[in-house]
Amino acid sequence: MRVGNVIVTLELSGLQPLDIEAPAFMPADELAGKLLESLKVMLPDMFLGASGLRLFFDGKEMPGGSTLASVGAWDGTVIKAVRR
Repeated sequence: MRVGNVIVTLELSGLQPLDIEAPAFMPADELAGKLLESLKVMLPDMFLGASGLRLFFDGKEMPGGSTLASVGAWDGTVIKAVRR
């Protein structure tokens, strides 16, 4: 059975961690783009000039085609996001 979404904690430098619901099977490069769109609306002073986000799971950058499911990230997982 495929689970459509997972709840992960997003860590961003200088901010309190955010618990978010994210698609488990969306490629990391697409997920990073969607997260950045939301962050630009929520926190324009911090993210309006950002060109992208790099996502890290378990200390390693997630390759663009990987998904939360493919790297083993499930509910409660911490994902670190770094501005480009």
